[in-house]
Amino acid sequence: MKKLVFANAVAAMLATFALVGCGGGSGEEGAVSTAVTTTEPDPVQEAPAPGKTPVPTEAAGPGVTLTLTDCARVTGNPVPAPEISGADMQEVNDVLMSHDAAHSFDVFQRSPAEVMWWVRSSGRAVTLAALGTGVHETNHVLDFLLSGICNEDRYARYLLDGQVHVTGTRMGDTANRVIVDSTYPAALKVSRAARYSLYITETAGNSRNDFSSLLDEFNAYAGAAALEASVRSDPDMGYLYQANVMSDENIGGMVDFMLFMQHYLLAARTSSPQTYAAIQGQPDTLAFMQVLWTRAESLLARAYPYSTAATGKGGTIVPADVFAEIYSPQMLSELDALGITHKVAADWAGTYLH
Repeated sequence: MKKLVFANAVAAMLATFALVGCGGGSGEEGAVSTAVTTTEPDPVQEAPAPGKTPVPTEAAGPGVTLTLTDCARVTGNPVPAPEISGADMQEVNDVLMSHDAAHSFDVFQRSPAEVMWWVRSSGRAVTLAALGTGVHETNHVLDFLLSGICNEDRYARYLLDGQVHVTGTRMGDTANRVIVDSTYPAALKVSRAARYSLYITETAGNSRNDFSSLLDEFNAYAGAAALEASVRSDPDMGYLYQANVMSDENIGGMVDFMLFMQHYLLAARTSSPQTYAAIQGQPDTLAFMQVLWTRAESLLARAYPYSTAATGKGGTIVPADVFAEIYSPQMLSELDALGITHKVAADWAGTYLH
């Protein structure tokens, strides 16, 4: 998982997020810094499919450090084209540009070295899992820079589809996301134990893991999920993954965070009124929550044909028990209370809730 190295004593005043890597390992909650250094890779999540030969990756090399000097590129509009070095970087460039130019390629343009470090650290070849990890983890770094290092007001900012969404929340405004533990169904704590433990129970000791960091993780999953859906829908891209393998990657993580957000709202409303009032009184934060929710539902509809729910075997895992809880009346009422529009269970009757 990503670890942060602290280079400046005043960094605590600038940072908004504790970065948490995408699922699949022990959770390292980041400390605050003006220099973000990647030091440890995620494990490989899937092997490439037979057929077209995946492009081998070069050595990852040392971790990438992003500082204040990178803000011009990170905040640039337009963003300069990346300088391509190596066949694996060309493959990353081409796949991201052709299959998710709006978000994944935009993330790559803003920090190509960071994306490549994650891709090269994730295995011996460019795969869908490696690409998803690279986009997801780099999104965290960019959100961190945008929220703290590049902007002194410390308001949480999230990069999605080339747009920086500025919210009204800052680190310390809201309760630690471990409050989810008080309302989350016991059965789901077991069935989704790895991700639940990583993102909820293991965050209790770190005050930076509040609602702003929950949105950061939701954004990273929802952002990279578009690439996953796009690649799986293209028959020419099957060499990037194994079609007969069940893969719990960014789409599955996005679904988990839909429910984490709902239960955070429930727990805040019932046991942390100051937190709930803070969220309720921030129109920019609510607007971004709506953006994430609408995107997640759109991607779920798009991904269904390539999900295990449709195939009954290999494909993207969309956990049925979590999905059913998301669209239960109680959970939807938490969205209704804040004016967040959404689908209802009947809308999924022919797909995930058949």
